[in-house]
Amino acid sequence: MSLAHGIYEALLDEALQEALAQRPELRRVFGKIDPEEQPAVYASFVAKVLEQALREESDPERRLALCNRILGSVAAEPGREHLEKRRLVSEPKSLL
Repeated sequence: MSLAHGIYEALLDEALQEALAQRPELRRVFGKIDPEEQPAVYASFVAKVLEQALREESDPERRLALCNRILGSVAAEPGREHLEKRRLVSEPKSLL
């Protein structure tokens, strides 16, 4: 991972942590995420990673399956059963 000049509001993930470890001369200032902002910040981060994974997968059915595995994992958490029906369905095929 190359580091852009002036990274702001980036979440510290393993890739960024490794990049920073290779550049000890860089100044680092970390802050806490406000608990009320956490859902949006984390969702944005996950969305970017998921979009990258989906772009790397060329097969539409495998893309759909990946999304549904993630959604299924979330819905499997205790108290989240109401999210089970949020899985994606294949688009209906057109009849000629």
